[in-house]
Amino acid sequence: MEIKIAKLYLFFLPFRMIMPFEFLKLIVGPLANYFDTVFLMIGLSLWLFNGKGVRILSTNMPLLRTTCNSVLYLNISSIVMASVMYFTYGNFNGQSPFIAVMPMILFYFQYLLIFVYNNRVFQLLSYSTVVGIINKTCKVLLIIGYIQVLVILGIGGSVYDFISSIIGGFVNSSSIYKLPLTATEGAGAGGLLGIFVFPFLMSRYLHGHKGSLYQIILWLLPLYFTHSSTAYLLFALDLGIFFIILVKRFNGFVNVMRIGVVSVIILTGMTASSPEIRNEISYMLIEKATDTDNGSTVSRMTPYIINWGCFTEMPLMGVGNGLQGYFYEKYFPKEFLNVPGTDLGVFYEKINEPGTIANGACFLPGYFSGYGIVGLLVLINFIFALRRTRKLRKKELGLFNEMFIIGSVAFLVMSISSEMYCLYYAWFVLSIPFMYFQNNTSRERISAN
Repeated sequence: MEIKIAKLYLFFLPFRMIMPFEFLKLIVGPLANYFDTVFLMIGLSLWLFNGKGVRILSTNMPLLRTTCNSVLYLNISSIVMASVMYFTYGNFNGQSPFIAVMPMILFYFQYLLIFVYNNRVFQLLSYSTVVGIINKTCKVLLIIGYIQVLVILGIGGSVYDFISSIIGGFVNSSSIYKLPLTATEGAGAGGLLGIFVFPFLMSRYLHGHKGSLYQIILWLLPLYFTHSSTAYLLFALDLGIFFIILVKRFNGFVNVMRIGVVSVIILTGMTASSPEIRNEISYMLIEKATDTDNGSTVSRMTPYIINWGCFTEMPLMGVGNGLQGYFYEKYFPKEFLNVPGTDLGVFYEKINEPGTIANGACFLPGYFSGYGIVGLLVLINFIFALRRTRKLRKKELGLFNEMFIIGSVAFLVMSISSEMYCLYYAWFVLSIPFMYFQNNTSRERISAN
């Protein structure tokens, strides 16, 4: 039973909560945004009842100890800073700071559970099994991507809505003007592709699976229809790291030329076929990030401005992750409220509602302002622990070694502008150094690649 649950957990990493279990959102809120919350709880429960399983933790004890200590410190820090804020400023908007930090405490506890359970999943399943399941997930996502392309083009919307209403976890066709995959918007699809799908396919190609190149090519059309600067940027970043690894591994010439020619042909074909496409990609990648006349851009810039202001208030320990709302009014760039296309007006009204204390809105900026310099040192220590463990297990990890390198960089970039809670696929990529396959052979590893 544990093995079956572990397989389901891996396959459904990118999928949001399905209809029959949506009631869980009423109980635990955003913690149940993704379907894997169900398998995580079942898997941990089964493991708890299996006395032999707990001993496996000793395999990764140094890394697990660092992970546990990091989460423990961050959550204690949140409670301490809630006390500081309460005695300094009192309640805010009629809300207690101790209540306001609870969501972040629960999110970080969930991250810890994900790391711990991923460690167990890697023990239960062989290398080839994990590769095979993720490959199937990527193929299913590709099918979903092309279905959504058709919906955007005005084909099959009613059928799509009927199926998604039964299953749940997908946005309505009327909301699909940017391809979302299993997320709710184009940027979410970009994160899924940049952190999970492309790193896996590129890494598999690096380990001798030539068919992965064709899958990457097939993904370019859904990638374009995300109409997301995040998606384009992460793909460009993945491709850059992929080329660097390719050059270092094969001394470059034959393989780099082969991939380079294919990439140039594809990109030239996409951009030359239509001036509109060329201009859109150029704008999304280069100009949009600094265009303060763009509503989406100023909406993304606002959390950076606010979180930096919060950091300057209490730089050593931070203001407490989840308590940034105490300083929103002070640092909110009100000049952005009148930019066409921005949703900051709605956001500004929401954060001032009674009983509300806003958080940092984006993972890394919120982390920085919430936990301060000490929290940043904790994060750096955790990153180095992951890096050390990955280097020790480089050969054993197989293609997941490169997947971690490419995907973790994309994770860091994505987390600058987005929240990462409940994104099981993203935390899976970060947990790759925990991989330790018990019954793995070199022959099996070669065939799986």
